[in-house]
Amino acid sequence: MEFLPYGSFSPAGELLRRLMMSYSRLESPLYGAEIFDKSAEENPQWPGDWEGRTILAVVMLAKATGREPENLKPLLQELEKRINQDGYMGPLIQEGRINEQLLAGNSWVMRGLCELYEWRRDEKTLEAIRNMAEGLFLKTSGTYAAYPITKGSRQQGEGREGGNLTGEVNQGWLSSTDIGCAFIMLDGASHAYHLLRTPQLRELITDMISRFAQADLTGATFQTHATLSAVRGILRFYEDTGEEKWLELAKKVFAYYAENGMTENYANHNWFGRPEWTEPCAIVDSLLSSATLWRMTREPGYLELAHNILYNALYYAQRANGGFGCDNCAGAFEPTLRPSGEASYEAWWCCTMRGADGLSNAASYMAAEEMGTLYLPFYQEGVFTAKGLKLRETTAYPYTGRVTLEVLENTGEVSSIAFYRPSFVRFFHVQGGEIAGEDSGFVTVKGSWLPGDRIEVIMELSLWTADARSPAFEGWQTLRYGTLLLAAPSGSWPAIMPDLDRLVLEDAQGAVFAAPDGRHFSPVGRMTFTSKEEILSTPLQVLFEARSRSGDGKE
Repeated sequence: MEFLPYGSFSPAGELLRRLMMSYSRLESPLYGAEIFDKSAEENPQWPGDWEGRTILAVVMLAKATGREPENLKPLLQELEKRINQDGYMGPLIQEGRINEQLLAGNSWVMRGLCELYEWRRDEKTLEAIRNMAEGLFLKTSGTYAAYPITKGSRQQGEGREGGNLTGEVNQGWLSSTDIGCAFIMLDGASHAYHLLRTPQLRELITDMISRFAQADLTGATFQTHATLSAVRGILRFYEDTGEEKWLELAKKVFAYYAENGMTENYANHNWFGRPEWTEPCAIVDSLLSSATLWRMTREPGYLELAHNILYNALYYAQRANGGFGCDNCAGAFEPTLRPSGEASYEAWWCCTMRGADGLSNAASYMAAEEMGTLYLPFYQEGVFTAKGLKLRETTAYPYTGRVTLEVLENTGEVSSIAFYRPSFVRFFHVQGGEIAGEDSGFVTVKGSWLPGDRIEVIMELSLWTADARSPAFEGWQTLRYGTLLLAAPSGSWPAIMPDLDRLVLEDAQGAVFAAPDGRHFSPVGRMTFTSKEEILSTPLQVLFEARSRSGDGKE
């Protein structure tokens, strides 16, 4: 099964609005060729990091929207000037002193180049990919077996929003406070292998994964962003090699992350064992990993989690200027959700770029196709084509439960459509075709649709509660409407779960509910469209004491 290829869809609605907000931010002067000088001055320990993430971001936005980026050409021209004689950015690596931040930064350059090549297929870009793979990646062959991965082998607890080199040479590695960031290179290396298929690169990736599999993630306080980037690299490598052990490892690590590194709104703890703030880079990595795991396994739990991540974590992390910022780890120490502070309200140095990557991938999740069946795993507005079936999808999901498909063209290659049915939906109805069955969270409909035909999906969304994910808030709950996490402004209200039977749907299109005590509960992702001043001053209550545990239960 494959998601829609770029160029076969045109997003609309809220997702398009968010994509264009992101585009606007990433075409501001900050993200032009000037980013190279700014990075050299302010970020010299991470060569290629800001630059590579920026190139990746605008390429992905271009692929998702069909709009050519204004700053891509000058970015690529400047990159060509900054590449060293061995094909990468930064100083030449020294024997016995492997700089893990240099590897991580250049991995983003590699990812940007790989996506660019898959988009435009020009030989010059492929040559740059080959040069970096040979001149940098393969220079680390035989070194990963010594990478320090255990508690006590690293400086712990020193990392801040931007990691830095500790000054230690640890088993031949120049160590970073972002523990595990050397494995970010798995993402870039696996993508390069996908295109080059060289045995030397395959051997290196195998060594990297083998060492990563031995890591004590919590004991050594691995960075979750680096961990999830590694998971994505492992999944890509599994798809190219067919070795089941890699899929099983990716599933195991991702499950560990979901259990030990995720907040109440499905964002991340920046490090395992250090729930200090979230990082949208990792939110994007978790979204992509979860969606990919669903595509590979068809296990509906991965798809449901991907929905939760997109609508409650990534959407909340996007700011009104289109960028993305860091938040507190809701549930770790407090029952509220808020930006982590003024300084990281927008993490323009990494998360703004990766947020664009996440939204662009989400656009491709509109549909997937396999053996004559079209799957709709996400409900997104837009027009898309799969195997000769062209559809216009209209919906306000996840705020409402109605989806309309209008058939624009059909060559007859697609004989059935499978609609995702979330586990929380009690009533699910499809009209406009013959129900053929329900399996793995999907309802399949068969038909011979003609241009002008319409297919309607009606889901009954309802309020429900879920137990807190965090053991620090045992006995507390979150309030949900479908997949949406609802919250109320914190500070003047009792932290008691409202009586669901007394909540009134005040805004059907925005999924806003009113309680008799004056509280208004709305989706956390809607904060994107508020001002910086408002979001900084408005902590959101996302955890509530269960009514059965809150005394007499009065509001």
